[in-house]
Amino acid sequence: MKLKLHLTPLLILLSLPSFGQPQQYRITWNNNKVGTYETNHIYLDTVRTTTTLQLNYRHDEGTTQAYVRHQFYELSYGALVSVSTDLSVLAGDTTQFIYYTPDSTRAPSYSPSILGPYGLQQLSQRQLNQVGDSIQCLAYSPDHGQAVPLWRTISSYEIILAQKYWIVQDSIPGKRPIESIYNQDFVLYSSIQNSPIGRLNIQPLRPIDSLIQFMSQSYGLKQLPSNIWLPDPKNVNAIQLALTTTNEQNSTINLTDNSFTPLPIDSMKLAQTTASNTWLNTQDLNYFSIADSLTRTLTTPEEIAYQLTLYCRSLDFKHPSLQLLKLARSIELPSRLVHGYYYQHGQWVRKYWVQIGIADEWVIFNPNPHSPISSALYLPLATSDLYTGILPLFDLPMLTSIHTLNYLKDGKAHRISTKQEKIKSPYYENKGLGLQLDIPKGFHITPLDTTRISPLFLVLTSDNSHISFEYITPPILSDNYQTHYLQQWNNASHEITTLKDLKREHYCIKTPHQVIIMIPDGSSFYLIKISGEHREEALSELIKKNLKFKE
Repeated sequence: MKLKLHLTPLLILLSLPSFGQPQQYRITWNNNKVGTYETNHIYLDTVRTTTTLQLNYRHDEGTTQAYVRHQFYELSYGALVSVSTDLSVLAGDTTQFIYYTPDSTRAPSYSPSILGPYGLQQLSQRQLNQVGDSIQCLAYSPDHGQAVPLWRTISSYEIILAQKYWIVQDSIPGKRPIESIYNQDFVLYSSIQNSPIGRLNIQPLRPIDSLIQFMSQSYGLKQLPSNIWLPDPKNVNAIQLALTTTNEQNSTINLTDNSFTPLPIDSMKLAQTTASNTWLNTQDLNYFSIADSLTRTLTTPEEIAYQLTLYCRSLDFKHPSLQLLKLARSIELPSRLVHGYYYQHGQWVRKYWVQIGIADEWVIFNPNPHSPISSALYLPLATSDLYTGILPLFDLPMLTSIHTLNYLKDGKAHRISTKQEKIKSPYYENKGLGLQLDIPKGFHITPLDTTRISPLFLVLTSDNSHISFEYITPPILSDNYQTHYLQQWNNASHEITTLKDLKREHYCIKTPHQVIIMIPDGSSFYLIKISGEHREEALSELIKKNLKFKE
């Protein structure tokens, strides 16, 4: 077990936690892979760090398989309470022992407290800030099974993927010094130990698309109903929202379509928005090949970002935002991931989207299939370039409601009234869209599936007829678009006409099976479909007496 004897001094050093995410490492001995190491951290009333070491290597006496698991329990200020160890060298041969520190109840100001991984990390963050800084403390050593003096010094630094890392030397009595590389939060990046039996190297595993498993996890409600349907959402200039969280905390937020979010000025921070990291592998040449073939004839960053967005939206990616992030970074476009809600058809939908650096600011690019909206209707809750880990993407409030208080559209203010008005029955009013109608005789409102994101907002049904109302926002609403849209129901015998009794601008097609009415509304339009045996009678009653639009 010579390898184990030389490896165990590293365990206290490797155990430094990265909050909210497991750290996985590959262990090589003389350039041969011999095992893996994983550390995970949970912060409850105490701090618990779990480390798992697995070894499988050959030596003169045969093959050895070893499994070592440590659980460190520490108080919130870092003093070690206990260490539980499971050690197995042969299958079925497991030894367990527990170490209790004699001074775990001492006050945090008492310096001789024995430190665990969390305490050592916190002490390093507080006192090691530049090359030459050093600390001395008591730390638990799995090799000794007790606390030992530990000397830690920052000997130099190194720039890795645009981030500054400390080169740290750790010394324990009776052991060779260990040189390791840490980020500035003192999470281990790699470590090398030279010994009489060879060179031991610990390096991080970089699983491809390791972020996907976290993005796939359910977090909060996927959509929240809006209290109104917003009219012409492409032209909403600003909106004021009232937010409520699961613990019933309320807040108000203002969103505008002209907000300016600058790119980082610091060159190192800017480089982090194009670099690969533990959670995001953008060095795959396949991504560069795709991005280059899509954009090589384009000249401006806006055109390039838009083309990449269309590509990700056109294919059936499980996480299109992650694909867009990789494609953008593969050609050195600054980009970062955003987690939040955006407005769609009377709902606030929780999704990921991407911000790409254009000129000197961050600009929204949404590769998810969606109806076009103003940038004022994006509610970002968490933003991350992924370089500091994934935790910021999930450290967001759990919302239970998003309520529109007022909004600005085409420069005109609209305040949402909370006054309850008496209405006659049967009657329907959509205050957001400004649509009012007396429900035609013999018709009733059919309940809709509120879990679906759809432009359909009202369905009226009778024994022999059916009326549906949709509110659609296309990418561009032009005369050509309207003509082409209606032509899907049109042929040589069904011309586009207008209705005498409908005063608002509109287009109408009558087919043998249904009547279709398109009513433009800014950059959007209402689409009314009437089908069934008595569709002409239903159309007449709807248009002549009932259908009203209010600005």
